[in-house]
Order: sequence, then C-alpha cells, then structure tokens
Amino acid sequence: MKINPYAIVYGKGHNLKELDANPGPFIVNGPCAVAELKDYFTNRKKREKVRIFYINEHEDLAQYLKYILKAGKIKLGDFSDELPIPMERWMEILKLAHQNGVNFHSAI
Repeated sequence: MKINPYAIVYGKGHNLKELDANPGPFIVNGPCAVAELKDYFTNRKKREKVRIFYINEHEDLAQYLKYILKAGKIKLGDFSDELPIPMERWMEILKLAHQNGVNFHSAI
C-alpha cells in the first residue's frame, strides 16, 4: 500500500520557514494551531493551491481519521488484510468508544 506524504500541525509557536519548505497537504489539528495558522494557510492556499484540512476541536477522532485518509490518499479497503477484524467493525468500535468519551492518543 502506498501512502502519500502529508504533515500534521498542532500546538503553537510554529516556524513558518519549516512550513514553507513542506509541500503539504497539511492537517492543522486543534484550536491553537488553527487560530495561529489560519491566515498563513489561507494565503498559502491562494498562492500554491496546497490542500489544508482544519480540525478545530481537540482529539476529534472522526475528523482526524477522515483527514488522514484524504491527505494520504488512503482507501479503507487497503487495510482489510491488515486488521484481525473487518474494517466496518473496527470503525463501529472507534465511533462507539469516541461517543462514550474514550480519548485515543496516537502518533502516525
């Protein structure tokens, strides 16, 4: 399976030169990063047509997964051989856990 490169940006205090050097797409995760970088990425998108995905809430697992799949151009079916349970069941479990207040912390 091929995953296209992408960058996840979160927190505050970003070096814009480092962001300029990255071609994207970008997932801007969390209210601090969105507030700090919204204008930067709006201007950059106009200049370069770079893809930007914003997640305004902390730990929004559904949006995070959705944008990782889009940014990396990953199809859920690509993982079917990797999981010990069907992908549909895995997504149901994640959704149910998230609805019941479970927080997942992961680095991809």
